[in-house]
Amino acid sequence: DSLLAIEENLYDNIENKCDELQSHFSLTIFDQGVNLSHAPKYDDLINEKLIDAKTEIIKTLFGYRGGQ
Repeated sequence: DSLLAIEENLYDNIENKCDELQSHFSLTIFDQGVNLSHAPKYDDLINEKLIDAKTEIIKTLFGYRGGQ
C-alpha cells in the first residue's frame, strides 16, 4: 500500500509481479506431478522464480522516475 501513495502504475506493476509469483507457487505446490523435495526441482521451480521476481521488483523500484 505504501507504493500506492507514490504512484498507482508503480503499485500496479509490482502487484502484478507478486500476483504472478503467487500464482506460480500455488500451481507448482499443488501439482501432484512435481516433487519439490527433490532439491534441483525445488531450485528450478521455487528458488529461481523467487530470485527472478525479487530482481524484477528491485529493477522496477530503482528504475522508477517519478511517473514518467
